[in-house]
Amino acid sequence: MNSLQGHDPQNPGGQGSPLDVWRLLISKQDALFEELTDQNLKYQKRMRDLEDELSGWKRAVRDCEKTEFGLQAEIDKLREENGRLKLGNPLVVCLIDGDGVIFSEDLIGQGREGGREAATKLSQEIRNFINSGQASTGNPPPNLFQLYVVIYFNATGLSKILSNNNICSEGQLTEFMEGFNQANPLFTMVDVGRGKEAADAKLKESLRLFIKLPQTRHVIFGGAHDSGYLHELRSFQTDGLLEKLIVLKGNYEVAYEVKQFVLEKGIPLLGINDILLQRRPTNSQSRSYLTAAAREGPNLLSPPLSPVAVVPRPRAASRAGSIASSALDEGTSRPSKPPGLRTVLNVNPSKPIEKQDPKLCSNFYLAGNCINGDYCGYSHEYELTDAQLNQYAKVVKTRFACPHLIKGNPCYVGDDDCIFAHNCPYGRACTYFKKDQCFFTAQMHK
Repeated sequence: MNSLQGHDPQNPGGQGSPLDVWRLLISKQDALFEELTDQNLKYQKRMRDLEDELSGWKRAVRDCEKTEFGLQAEIDKLREENGRLKLGNPLVVCLIDGDGVIFSEDLIGQGREGGREAATKLSQEIRNFINSGQASTGNPPPNLFQLYVVIYFNATGLSKILSNNNICSEGQLTEFMEGFNQANPLFTMVDVGRGKEAADAKLKESLRLFIKLPQTRHVIFGGAHDSGYLHELRSFQTDGLLEKLIVLKGNYEVAYEVKQFVLEKGIPLLGINDILLQRRPTNSQSRSYLTAAAREGPNLLSPPLSPVAVVPRPRAASRAGSIASSALDEGTSRPSKPPGLRTVLNVNPSKPIEKQDPKLCSNFYLAGNCINGDYCGYSHEYELTDAQLNQYAKVVKTRFACPHLIKGNPCYVGDDDCIFAHNCPYGRACTYFKKDQCFFTAQMHK
């Protein structure tokens, strides 16, 4: 009965008949089959594309694994070579600022023989120290490391200083240098010539080079008297290289800032006092020596921190004119601007003499000579009265710390003749020193 419901006997094939319903269903089924077939074909194509892509990635992974294996083998080889360099033939490098670390009078006085003896004793001191286990890291086996020693110094300046202090003649220093260089193929005294901080610059670059080499076991630094090297020492801490460092104690006290750093970081300190000069050169140099010092610049023993050289303060009553004339008479070189182009400046009475703008050049006005001439960063153009000159001399003598002493070097001009102060005017009571803010070093607070 249900199958015939809605059937019109007069129109058996008409719309709404069971046959039409079946036809409609078959049509929809065919359409669905076609759609599914198309989607299947698309999915199959997509699957083949993905399989191809996966195959490509697999090949890439295999290639990377091969490359990684090759790189790892290369790394292992380099590590093995590095280990052989460190353990098989370690290097100990000794770099010395020869303007501040000076061999003994007895050794230098022997000329070539003294140079060879100095090289031998220096080698023994270093080897005994390293083999004794006093270095901060594992030590190479006794006597199984190469020792390389370089001393940078200004031969002309140092020979004049030693000659004028009756320590040795200029010829003896030259012969000493020859003997030292001939004593060992890896021992060298290098004359860096004249120029501001010439020895410092070479020593700093050598420090940076050798301390980073993997075969370098230790670097012995012979410039602790000069706080100007502190920046390099701190950079080694940043790079994790302090364990390679040994500090050599020279003729004079370690600079205050360097000493604090060495103690704080526990850096080993090597003393070789037995072969170094035990006395400071005297201050009784002739005027001709001081003139030579002015000509050669500040790097006679170690360069000052200021851009001017330290020379003695003349004692003439009227210094404004006599200083310049005496300097020129003695052959010193002080470039000057043509008279027509020279700018004359007047002292500003509302400002202290030491705080003029631009600031006065201490060497030009108080020593009668400035090696920088027209290139000086301070002014040579003020016209000072005798009263102003005396006032400025008093200020500099009491408030401006001697650049040589600041760096831990001796001042060969002497306390009386140096235009700068050798002691803090406030002494032990200096509040700035207690806050670590005073320009004067600890040794200058008496």
